[in-house]
Amino acid sequence: MTSESLKLNVPEFISTEEWPTSSPDLNPMNFCIWSILESRVCAKPHKNVESLKSSLKRECDLISEDVLLAAVDNFYKRLSLFIAAKGNTFEELD
Repeated sequence: MTSESLKLNVPEFISTEEWPTSSPDLNPMNFCIWSILESRVCAKPHKNVESLKSSLKRECDLISEDVLLAAVDNFYKRLSLFIAAKGNTFEELD
């Protein structure tokens, strides 16, 4: 199981039990990856859901490692702001 492997091999791993509920501020997909996918995938209309899914899968594979690492780095900054805000929402990072 992936989460078990992460618990054993990644000291910074945050389990689902520790994850704050309903916290869009801590979702790296909302602030980085989805905007990239949206701009690429929605550049042309899709005739059906299967076309959209196929395009999303293809574009996910094309996101560079540098972009993903930047999203992870941004997540740690957001997590620090979340802790400082005592679990409340906070302003966007500069």
